[in-house]
Amino acid sequence: MLKHAGAEHVSVIIEQRSDHVLLIIEDDGGGFDVEALEKEKGVRRLGLVGIRERAALLQGELTLESSQGHGTTLFVRIPLQKIVNA
Repeated sequence: MLKHAGAEHVSVIIEQRSDHVLLIIEDDGGGFDVEALEKEKGVRRLGLVGIRERAALLQGELTLESSQGHGTTLFVRIPLQKIVNA
């Protein structure tokens, strides 16, 4: 995120909750239009694709929040049951 976003600050939070682990990565960079990014056909954003694929391997999910000029937040939620039984 630091490399591509032009961010000065990045925070990483990992929380264990009763049934899942939540990873939150937030930056104060340039941000982007999430809807426009997801509609682009044939363009692969390897960083985001890689995070999404790794989360999916653990039956997890990636949620993005971002807007131009206001930074980006990634939420990665991984169910604990899947990790224990993997």
